[in-house]
Amino acid sequence: MSMYDDSGLSDRFAALAPEPLSGNWDEVLDRAGTARNGRERLERLRAVSGRRRRLVVVLAALALATAVTTAAWAIVREVVRHESFVALPPVGATPSAPESGELVIHYRDLGHAGGGWGWVYADGRLITVSAAPQAVSASRPAGSDVPEAANRWSSGLLEQRLTPEGVELLRSEIVSTGLFEHPAGSRSDIHNVIQVRIDDRLVRVNANFPKRLRERLIDPASWLPASAWANRRIRAYVPSRYEIWYGASPQTLERSRILPLLPATAEDLLRAKDAVPAQGDIGTPGFPPHPVTRYHSVLTTEEARAVTQALDDAGPKRPPVDLVYQFEIPGTSVDPAPPEKGPVRNVVTIMFFPYLPHGETVALGVG
Repeated sequence: MSMYDDSGLSDRFAALAPEPLSGNWDEVLDRAGTARNGRERLERLRAVSGRRRRLVVVLAALALATAVTTAAWAIVREVVRHESFVALPPVGATPSAPESGELVIHYRDLGHAGGGWGWVYADGRLITVSAAPQAVSASRPAGSDVPEAANRWSSGLLEQRLTPEGVELLRSEIVSTGLFEHPAGSRSDIHNVIQVRIDDRLVRVNANFPKRLRERLIDPASWLPASAWANRRIRAYVPSRYEIWYGASPQTLERSRILPLLPATAEDLLRAKDAVPAQGDIGTPGFPPHPVTRYHSVLTTEEARAVTQALDDAGPKRPPVDLVYQFEIPGTSVDPAPPEKGPVRNVVTIMFFPYLPHGETVALGVG
């Protein structure tokens, strides 16, 4: 996640950690076991019931299932086309293709209505996300192709397709601003960044965007000609992979102590994955900045769905942020420094981040 401040993600951990949700891991694990046992009993009942059915009923059911499945796939495609999301995409949604792509343009322009991020690839994909989705939606006419916002903090990742001409027109518009004449000395705005591929390398500047450029990046369809678009219609971007981050705070825990606390499906899947430890500092009320370890693994969308389903089935509570889970850990309480009251129970935080075609992840849905 090198395109984004890691400190921002540390702030997210810190914001979630001071007020851990009430819960009991033993209860969570018991419920997970009960759910698995219940599913096993249900499968046995289905098998017995199935043997008693007549062949004609089975054939009729198969015919109905085929018709329903065909309709369901059409609905999934339509949902993904017209509705954005921050959580995992609907089952059956077709991932954006190709899975990887060469980044030509990237921008992050925050602090105003319609601010957000954008990525343009050599294959023509234009992927955007608005950090003020209500403002963007309100500015578009009724009946436009802009999907509803995924939540009140994020539009979700949205995708359009440019032609090679369109990619070059957008790149030329950015370069013509003069922002890249002295990129090494640009420090006017540390939060706003723009990168453009020039002579086979990405050149980055931090700057306040000129008004004309800002308006054109917010709504490229308002000025790019029809020949610049391979597919102007906006649809949700569907990633092929997710990165999962998990760790404990305020007191860090080894991965070997975290995984056994998870439901069996999630534990087995994550144990089989390579996990890269990342060191960072986190500060919370009562605890000055101190080192913690987070573990990162790469999952396919299907694997990410299996993990989130296992966590949901186990019954944990989630804070109001998409694809973030939190669990208290019994027996690992920590005494904070005065004047804070203690003890504070340690909390495991689990986050999922979608991969973009150039191999980096992005954090969405942050309140």
